[in-house]
Amino acid sequence: MISQLAVKSRVVGLWVSSLFIFCSCDSNGYKATGNGGDIGTVQRVDSGRSGNGDAGLQDAGANAANDMSCLRVRPALRPTGRVLRMPEQRVGIDGFEEPHWRRISDAILEDPEALFVATYHRETDRYVIRSGPIDSRHELILKRGQVNAGAQPILVESGRIGDVFPNVNPMVLGDYEQLLQSFVNPNEIALQDLGYAADDRRVGFLPRALEVYPYPLLRIMTLFDSDDAPDLVYGVRPYASGVAGVHGGLDLLQSRATLILSGPGFKSSAVLDSDATLVDIAPTVLAAFDAPTTGGQGPWASYADGLYLTWQDGRVLSEALDESTCARPDHLFLILFDGLLATEINRQLLSDVPDVDLPHLRRLAQGGVVYRHGAISGFPSYSAPGHVTVGTGLWPGHHGVLSNQFYGRDEQRAITPFDLLDNLPYFIQNPSEALTLYDRLVTPEAENLAQAMHRAFGEYDQETRTGAYVAVINELTFKGADFTTLGFFGGGGVQKKLFEYRAADAIAMTQIEVLLEDRQVPVPKFLQMSLLATDAAGEDAGPHSPLLRTNLVDIDERIGQIFDLLDARGVLEQTAFVLTSDHGMALQDRTRRATVPARIRAAGVQTSMISGGLIYLKGLALEVMEDGGDFLRLGVSDASTGAPINAAEMVCLSCDRPVQQTSDQNGYGDLIVSPMVDEVVIKASHSRYNSVILRHRRP
Repeated sequence: MISQLAVKSRVVGLWVSSLFIFCSCDSNGYKATGNGGDIGTVQRVDSGRSGNGDAGLQDAGANAANDMSCLRVRPALRPTGRVLRMPEQRVGIDGFEEPHWRRISDAILEDPEALFVATYHRETDRYVIRSGPIDSRHELILKRGQVNAGAQPILVESGRIGDVFPNVNPMVLGDYEQLLQSFVNPNEIALQDLGYAADDRRVGFLPRALEVYPYPLLRIMTLFDSDDAPDLVYGVRPYASGVAGVHGGLDLLQSRATLILSGPGFKSSAVLDSDATLVDIAPTVLAAFDAPTTGGQGPWASYADGLYLTWQDGRVLSEALDESTCARPDHLFLILFDGLLATEINRQLLSDVPDVDLPHLRRLAQGGVVYRHGAISGFPSYSAPGHVTVGTGLWPGHHGVLSNQFYGRDEQRAITPFDLLDNLPYFIQNPSEALTLYDRLVTPEAENLAQAMHRAFGEYDQETRTGAYVAVINELTFKGADFTTLGFFGGGGVQKKLFEYRAADAIAMTQIEVLLEDRQVPVPKFLQMSLLATDAAGEDAGPHSPLLRTNLVDIDERIGQIFDLLDARGVLEQTAFVLTSDHGMALQDRTRRATVPARIRAAGVQTSMISGGLIYLKGLALEVMEDGGDFLRLGVSDASTGAPINAAEMVCLSCDRPVQQTSDQNGYGDLIVSPMVDEVVIKASHSRYNSVILRHRRP
């Protein structure tokens, strides 16, 4: 089945990111057909909602008709035809690691606040998701089907989605009042130290029956497409991280990013109940400019035409585009407010009685399109992958930035993407190192918005002032931009003055001020920037806290400054704005805290790294190099790197008498065995690695 919107988008050649699942499904936000509902085709669906005092804005349902006549899809400029590089055979688990997978997943799921553990079995090419305590364990086994008509089916071989994720519908709890009315506070915690009243309605949590996990299969499975993907990933309950506010989880609130589009090219005074994800933003930006389309790689490793990026996971949010006038912006500013939950900002911009006055942001909301249910982020819903998803239109497992910190399998160490911004003084002195780190972080096939703008409209030429002038400020996807934070500081003239600014947001605004006041360069055709303080406020005090709302007032003032700068250049009315965030945020219950890392350590499973739900096992690979009849030459190596392991103990478990050997510096060792046995069982172990057992059938 294809939604009405998907049909319309396909008619004009735009890519629509549809998810098809063949499974046994519950009433959990998916639509299913076929075989009496037992096996069917499932995809994202919209659920309409009525307005709730939306301060002069009108509802525009997901099924509203859209005149697409102004979207002109041209022939592909560069039909590449390439296919997704499959992840190296190091991610996930193999048969050797199955015992450790079961032991570690059992340990995690003993925690009452743990929700699921997932892995990719590279030998069987299956995805496994486990949930629930051992006496009521649920297990989903999934595989990808054949790509057909631009979509890939996810085949559920065993288990039921609803047993692990009872509700997956993102189109719920979009209204602030409804959300607060749904909250419970079972242990009656108070957060007066964070500025809340003693009986504050905002101090609450969704009961388990109302917890929602949007697009869980898509978001988990694509994570394992990266060469640096973990061996396992786990998630806990939305309230169970033990701090004030948190993100990173699979649940609705931690994943619900802000999405507002305003100005030329977009509809006016509309609140949409359409579903959206962060991968949809980049192609929508390019479509708003009426950029030429190209051939390239669509979702799920399939070649596609009519794309706006050479690798594109998302769809164009055509329901937000205004086709009645064929207006197009001359400039577009994409501004990301880190960690800003859509439900909170929509409350302040759509309510007749907001808690804080945000006149400039409200002007954009009333003159544009507000997505009531925001846009769903990737998983894990951390900042670094969210920023790169917005800038590339790709899920984290496809663009390569998996989390705020993940394990580099080649380097055998932690990779921290925000080093690009946090260590700015170093990269100013060593600019080539910044590009080296970018190239290490971002998949080579990924095209960011700066690169796509230049491909579509030409490189900027200072002498002729032709081409697209692109600025990227305080963002990770800076490669290809004409104006960047790194280049600005490295210019010398204003460096000393700017380093006196302690806050990243103030630095960003100083860059914009200098940029827009410089008449030697044009106003950027496209500008992408981040304001980061909302994330810190949400983490310190929660997504609806007094601290967060104070920060919103500061943000609104900054937006007003941008308005003034654009107005002074005479281009304010020709400039469109896209406001978003990298993820959502959820308040946490201090009295109900998951203790997963401690349980993993207690299970005795060796790991290279545990961070933000990502688990990298430290395993051995054992191979019979030669069967000499009365001896076996064995090789022991690091399962992740292939490096030989010295001093590994190799023991024959099937021999009549104890036979053991220690590997040499090349990882080799000979075991004396009887030539009369048909199968030899060998165990290799090392103090810093998980042991491995090999069953060798003799020729």
